[in-house]
Amino acid sequence: MKTTNINTYYQKLIYLILELHKSDFENAYPGHCMKITGLGLIELEYLWDLLKDEHKHLDVYIVLEEENLGLKYISATKLIELRNKQDKPLLILIPSNSRTAAEDSYGNATFKEIALEGLEDKLSKKLISDVPGSSREIIKEIFDFIKPNRTQIINYLIALEDLEYKPLEIGNNLHHLELIPDSELITNRIKLRSRLNFNRESVDILSSFDRVVHDRISDLRIDSESLQKQIASFLKVNNDFTNPKEIVEKVYNNNEGLNFSNWPIPDLNFSHITLSVTHIKSTALSIEDGTNVFSAIEGVSAKLKVRFTTNPNPNEIKEIKSFKIILMAVDGSNGEEISILRKVKNKITSRNYREATIELNSNLIDEGSYFIKVVAEDEHGNIINGNDDFKDPKIQKAWDKEKTENPDLEKSSFPYKLTCDSDDFHYEVEEALDKDENQRKDKLNNVLQAFLKYRIDALKNDEEYSIPEPSETSNIWINDGKEKHSSTFHINYSDKHNYQINISTKLRQIENKFLLNAESLGYVKCQLKSNKLAIGFENIEFVKSELNEIVPKSLLKLRKAVFDAIVNSNENEDGIFETTNIFIYKEEIKKYVDSYTKWTSKLKTQLESDKIELEEKTKLKEFLIELQMIDVARVKSKLPDGSKVEALLVSPLHPLRLAWAIQLIEVFEDWERKTREFSGHKEAWSHHLEDFFIGNLSPENNQLVLIEASSQKAYNYSGELSFGWGGLYLSTISQESKNGMTSISRQLQHYLRLLFNITKDNYVETDLSLKLVIRHIKNYLAQHPYIDKLVVNLFNAGDAEVFSSAFVELEKEKVFENINYEVRIFKGNDKIIEHGESLKTLINPESNISEEAEAFSQPSRNRLFPKLRFSINNIADFLKDPSSYTSHLSFLISPFPISIELIKPSIEDRNFYLNGLITDSSVIVDENGTQIKWNRFIQANKLPVKYDSTGTNSIKLFENIQSFISSALVSKFTTSIPSTQLRLNDRDKVLLTHLHDYSDWVITFDKNLGPQIFDQPSKDGKIPFLLDYVPGEELLGISSFLTTRPTSEVLGLLGPHFEEFNLDIHNEQDEHKIKILLEDLRAVSSSLVLQLNSTKNKAFEVIGSAFTKRVLEKKEMLKDAFLIPIDLHQNLFENLSSGSKSRADNLLVSMNPSKKKFLFL
Repeated sequence: MKTTNINTYYQKLIYLILELHKSDFENAYPGHCMKITGLGLIELEYLWDLLKDEHKHLDVYIVLEEENLGLKYISATKLIELRNKQDKPLLILIPSNSRTAAEDSYGNATFKEIALEGLEDKLSKKLISDVPGSSREIIKEIFDFIKPNRTQIINYLIALEDLEYKPLEIGNNLHHLELIPDSELITNRIKLRSRLNFNRESVDILSSFDRVVHDRISDLRIDSESLQKQIASFLKVNNDFTNPKEIVEKVYNNNEGLNFSNWPIPDLNFSHITLSVTHIKSTALSIEDGTNVFSAIEGVSAKLKVRFTTNPNPNEIKEIKSFKIILMAVDGSNGEEISILRKVKNKITSRNYREATIELNSNLIDEGSYFIKVVAEDEHGNIINGNDDFKDPKIQKAWDKEKTENPDLEKSSFPYKLTCDSDDFHYEVEEALDKDENQRKDKLNNVLQAFLKYRIDALKNDEEYSIPEPSETSNIWINDGKEKHSSTFHINYSDKHNYQINISTKLRQIENKFLLNAESLGYVKCQLKSNKLAIGFENIEFVKSELNEIVPKSLLKLRKAVFDAIVNSNENEDGIFETTNIFIYKEEIKKYVDSYTKWTSKLKTQLESDKIELEEKTKLKEFLIELQMIDVARVKSKLPDGSKVEALLVSPLHPLRLAWAIQLIEVFEDWERKTREFSGHKEAWSHHLEDFFIGNLSPENNQLVLIEASSQKAYNYSGELSFGWGGLYLSTISQESKNGMTSISRQLQHYLRLLFNITKDNYVETDLSLKLVIRHIKNYLAQHPYIDKLVVNLFNAGDAEVFSSAFVELEKEKVFENINYEVRIFKGNDKIIEHGESLKTLINPESNISEEAEAFSQPSRNRLFPKLRFSINNIADFLKDPSSYTSHLSFLISPFPISIELIKPSIEDRNFYLNGLITDSSVIVDENGTQIKWNRFIQANKLPVKYDSTGTNSIKLFENIQSFISSALVSKFTTSIPSTQLRLNDRDKVLLTHLHDYSDWVITFDKNLGPQIFDQPSKDGKIPFLLDYVPGEELLGISSFLTTRPTSEVLGLLGPHFEEFNLDIHNEQDEHKIKILLEDLRAVSSSLVLQLNSTKNKAFEVIGSAFTKRVLEKKEMLKDAFLIPIDLHQNLFENLSSGSKSRADNLLVSMNPSKKKFLFL
């Protein structure tokens, strides 16, 4: 028997739940666990009564934190016990204020969620279908026009149902739609939309609570000295209004005199409907000598966008069914109709204007002067805007005068353009470009990549390789006549190999400064304008270095030869590194790098020597500090708040960058030769090996620190500004330390990209991996298959470009199509960039985006559950109240501050691989009590596989320059090397604690951090459990740590598999035993835990690995040995010569330290 009373709204929702999920409840079997979330406690009590009456076979409970509250209720602890018994099907009801994201005892991995999403949508449709036919059409028109939310629709329809749908009440109950009640709303259907629009406009004015009452009333469009005093009295008496809903409800309940039927509203007679074309817009439209010129390409259609408005607004005029867009020829009067270009339906939108895009085809339109006319039509094709004003105010004034004197005068007697006519434009047709110029061009970062793509295709097709020649009409800058933000270079080798290279014009200008001063060493100094729309610099100059006094003349001669070759690499002699086929000049560059390396080696030897005089040594140190600045750009600008920002940019012409390009060529030539010698290698090129040479690798031989010569200020490496341009060095360490958890460096990198107008296709992400973000999200959703809305917290994500791309990529897979996302971005107090800009773009329907991305910009069926919702929050708020920000996943991107420290590595490590192309820095950890710190450094090493001389020279040159930097840091020669140090402070530790307390999984991207803080024995569940560690899987060496508490999330995966061993995870003693085995599993590999939730056999294989480790440990077989779980490294065992598919679960590797041997068992 039901004892709980609730309002009609929730009654109807609850009855609909029972109706829609009746089969789920009836067919539930013992052990089947279900849950309902999203309703309040009172509503759940009402639902409980109904469920117990209708489905007596179900165990139904409301989950509360308190114990022993009665038969209806259950605590989380008791729920675990009941769930494990599995005697009856179980349905739990979780109040909406209960925190569920990080409490997995009733999480989606265990309990199937009875989804309430779309419930209000279904209820509103049912209520609309119940409306009698005579009223349904009017109500639908009201909804179509004002577009209320689902809750408002339901409340409105329930009220009308209670009042038996009386016509008078359709307007009187508008307060449910946040409008003023209007008893005359449907007395004149023609005026219905305008009454609604005027009503909504009035409510908006009355609810402008930031303005005084007098100002609000003066803005109302009502007759003077009518209702003003009554409205003012109403607002002053009720001065505690906080939202529009309170105003309109008060009118409904207590102020019948303010019913909208009593408002002296403006004349709504539609006999005078006018239309105005506000503007026309096209990329082909330009102004030449004060004339609009539309430049079309022969044989090609070009688009033109027309914007127009009507009075009243288009959405107020039901009679307008469509707009006709007409092309008119200019004839000195009101024009001659040429053709109807398009008809556009009058769609209902909230905008007070309409737009239509038309195509002008040069095959159909002759050159000449034209304009566009727009006319509004009703359903019978009658023109509605037949009385538009004249476009020229002088002619309109003359017409008004003539009309007054002669009322019978027809408008046709004045043959002039009207407001529904656009401005004139001259249409001209240009000749089509040559085929290869007009052909689609793939985008690359530089011409070297174009060359390598050409050679790789020849390799795949068994063609003779050669050095391709650019076509006659390519190898040039496109449309280089006027200065713009981005420069585009065209290179064409064939129809298949047709490419364009886009580069920031400002970066090109910096590079030109170096190339024009080829005979001197030096740096570029520039002042960058703080407006991203600005062209060029405030000032830019090349500064010659004092090193020119001591540099060998032979070195300068080689430098000039290389730089001149780059400039002269095309006929116009305006080449830069990116537009030059470096392959052709590889020998010249090798000689230059070799000479530069020998010179710096000699300088280093002199610095180490004790034989030179102190004064000479001091002068040499000054020279060596300045040497760091060679081929570097010193950039200054201002932040949005007016404060100064400085950065160092290493140009592509720097010897280390030039060397890296030659190292890439050396590896390519070696692999190309080996593939031609053995065709079996050809398959690898088809498996994305070519991507390795076409942009997946970018220069990594970057110093961690640079010292600016004049100020002696340290600048730390902060990533790449653009492909080939970097590193980007910023002096932000002191600011990072103050702020903590928000990387000023990441924000400045994005800010400078905006100022330099870097296009996204040239971005190089060194902190974050799209591939790994997608991997972690997929793994989480696989572990929690019932989740339909993923809640994600992002810390230090900047513009969130990688995450918006990840959501779009996931949308391409059918299994993730129905996932919604709620994203919270956390930032500091800085105001450098617009955080979450990419997410904002993703949900913008006007963005130029892919088909998958459109899912995020389209309105969802239920506006309460959009596809993507995001918010910007302050990190301080999270630290203050983390329980308000529970999430499924939290991502931290380089959140911890670093400092610079000189160290002497105690052991030799290998940091350069593959001819020096890949740099993998070393990270050492120092644990001292509660404090833990990491030092990241790079040291030179010999290459075990030699391709040619450049790799070795490049590493030696890196070592020489690093030595000069170290000496500059301590003002004397030292054998120590620079390192970046990361030390966790108390605030950082608090953040980590909160994150793991209120997030299911935490993913950290930080190249300065090692796994030690996570991968250590658990103590009372207080150390995060390392689930998955990816140490530099990407070519760029990006690492990630996936961590979670070893509590409900992990134990929930383990518990069910131990039931056959009579171990109950909810028993304290058994739980302790399971945790011991959990530690054994961690010792083998934490990543195995992710496989526990797959098949039963797989789960027992995983648990078997833990038992294997324990048995081997007891037999003392792990003293100098370790286990490798084969499942995590299957790629190592593919294509075995035996051809056998059978294998073991683990590989035992025994070590003999004295003989330096490994034995694999």
